[in-house]
Amino acid sequence: MKKMLLAGLGALISVAPGAIAGPNNGILALIQAEGVVYTTDIDNYCGASAIPPCEEAVSSYGGTDIVVLNTVAYFVGSPRLAGVIFGIEYPETDFFLADFGPCGDFELFTSDWPASGEGTAITFGAAQTTLATHLYWFAGYNYYGNAVSFDLTPHPTGGAVFADDDVPSNLDEVVALGSFGFGGLPGNVPCLVEDVVGACCDDRCGGCVVVTEEECGAGSSYLGDDTLCDPNPCAFEFGACCFDDGQCAELIPCECEDAGGVFQGDGVLCEDADCMVVPTIEASWGQLKSVYR
Repeated sequence: MKKMLLAGLGALISVAPGAIAGPNNGILALIQAEGVVYTTDIDNYCGASAIPPCEEAVSSYGGTDIVVLNTVAYFVGSPRLAGVIFGIEYPETDFFLADFGPCGDFELFTSDWPASGEGTAITFGAAQTTLATHLYWFAGYNYYGNAVSFDLTPHPTGGAVFADDDVPSNLDEVVALGSFGFGGLPGNVPCLVEDVVGACCDDRCGGCVVVTEEECGAGSSYLGDDTLCDPNPCAFEFGACCFDDGQCAELIPCECEDAGGVFQGDGVLCEDADCMVVPTIEASWGQLKSVYR
């Protein structure tokens, strides 16, 4: 198992972003582990603090003490995270790393990691399906108190990519990469906002799709945020549809109209409908003109 996962890490690093089609739509953020005080008595800070909602995450620190930072993946949708690849950049003359560690099961990093400009890849033995996943932790300090930032970046050879648990993995490029600010410099947590959707009814035929209000266009009715199509709230009732030859079929109104019939009403059965044959008379155009002259 370990050999297979390490081989997968190497393959992940060697795949250039582009073959993208996975379930992991998300960002990478670098945030403060609030309430955590660094000590050498603890050798692993994964899970030492709860992951806050993305919009409440703290991404800056004004002091010069050692601060514990968490690298967190925030997703929208239904993630299946099995691997991640990313890099870091920071001014090595101002910011100093005292400690660090991965929160996955295996790690494969570049030769000078965690120096600025280097990168790492991490995999999990089981896919992570939570909307916020702790990936890595760093402990560092801003020695001089200058305005500097510690940035998440693409891996120097592999980009910034999430991988799922399929074999081979489907890849998703990280949508955005965050940064942590020191000395009065604000950091950046590039949270994604999932579009609010609801049921959209086709006013003519009663079809239903779940889309945003903006996507529910002309000829349709939006039923409201978070409404669903199962069961279909838009469906028309079937009814008898009469045709000129006296035949009858039970259809919804738009199907009847499209087929050239006359709809007899919601819930009307063909056995109760009076579908009369429309009489026709064979006549030439001249004969018709003589009748209506």
